[in-house]
Amino acid sequence: MLAIAAAKLGFDPVHAVDLDPQAIEATNANAGVNGVAVAASVADALSDPLPAADCAVMNVSLEHDGAIAERLDCTRLITSGYLVSESPEYPGYRRDARREAEGWAADLHIRTK
Repeated sequence: MLAIAAAKLGFDPVHAVDLDPQAIEATNANAGVNGVAVAASVADALSDPLPAADCAVMNVSLEHDGAIAERLDCTRLITSGYLVSESPEYPGYRRDARREAEGWAADLHIRTK
């Protein structure tokens, strides 16, 4: 759903990866219904090649997000899916903004190197 939202906001191209083939099927079907183009594929973000992008969005558990962030080739990184009490930091990025709603947080990180 994040990829579809990005495409509807005008980002192009949009690439989506997920370990779950059913999530990719749902993304492709929903992209079609919403009239947007999304390149969705099954991939392990911890080991498979990831596309370079100006902006990457990551909604994964904090258990793996640091390892994934290190592998990304992006200028801006948006992370979400954690509690407001949690404050992830990633080497090579600085937090630029935070949004909170109903106990959940999302952060915008800008690459520093």
